[in-house]
Amino acid sequence: MAMLAICIPTFNRAAQLKANLTHLADLLSRHDVEVHVSDNCSTDDTGAVVASFRERSPRIFYHRNATNVGMDGNFAVALGLANTPYVWLLGDDDVVSEVTLGGVLELLADETYDLILLNGGHPDPDRGRVQGEPSRDFHDPERLLVELGWHATWISSLVIGRRLLGAMDVPTYDGTYFSHFIALFGGMAAIGQPRVRWHAPSSFHPSHLASFSWTRRVIEIFATRWSQAVRAIPGPYSAEARQACIRAHGVRTGLLTMVGLLNLRAKGGLDLAEVRRHREALAQCSPCPWPLIVAIAAIPQSWLGTVRRFALRLRRPPSPEAPPAPAEAVETARFPFRQTALDRLTGDHARSAER
Repeated sequence: MAMLAICIPTFNRAAQLKANLTHLADLLSRHDVEVHVSDNCSTDDTGAVVASFRERSPRIFYHRNATNVGMDGNFAVALGLANTPYVWLLGDDDVVSEVTLGGVLELLADETYDLILLNGGHPDPDRGRVQGEPSRDFHDPERLLVELGWHATWISSLVIGRRLLGAMDVPTYDGTYFSHFIALFGGMAAIGQPRVRWHAPSSFHPSHLASFSWTRRVIEIFATRWSQAVRAIPGPYSAEARQACIRAHGVRTGLLTMVGLLNLRAKGGLDLAEVRRHREALAQCSPCPWPLIVAIAAIPQSWLGTVRRFALRLRRPPSPEAPPAPAEAVETARFPFRQTALDRLTGDHARSAER
């Protein structure tokens, strides 16, 4: 039996899935890995796309839901499709390199882990979205929540062992938009001292076909619903650890920093009504003071080009001769993963809205 199954939830994204399966089919010819596709009742030609690959590879499997069970529901279905010791939950538009796949298989062959948490976001192994966190083992779920919990929202970062899968109750959190995350940390709390490996090299990256459809819901999803999800994790996580995780997502992704909010305002995803509606959550998730958030939401569209250029200038690390930069600029410079495309800021979770 294969050691690893790559499980891909998808919905109406045949082009992205085809590109991904083309790449994976080549890898399957050299590695003993299964690929399972969970189709959330797509209305495009997803089924035909997968069928064409199944004719070439017996290691590619296809499941179609009778009805659309929603994003969280399809995550749960995908996780249950394989019987392998490990399951890698992969976004349908995330690309895995052969070097990465070989490295993950080496890890699984040498040790027994409950979870391998993978860095990702860039084809260069040294340029993943998580910077400054060397590869290491974790045994304390609370420490993992504080230091890297924010990154575990990206479904493609998760290679989950059978013991942890058995402790995860994904269906209970259906409709939260973060069911996989809540169940993951709830399962680790149930185990007590899980064995987790953080793998620092960037191991996957969005393909050129990656897309983002949540622009007008970013504040709702990644402020209000995100903070609710972290608080919903079962287990003895401290209030301080939960708050640290809540804040880390907005800061480390850059989504709710000054520059991130300016990008969101430019794309039409931020206005005064939205920030007022989610004021409490924004106070927990964003490093920006409330008056600055309101000011950004009120900036006329015609001014945004000038304001964004000024904000980007603040992000540049100062030269040795320059005076100290403002605190916001220093904080941003510490975390260099700052691309303007919202799908790169939020990771694959946001691109999976209907999978």
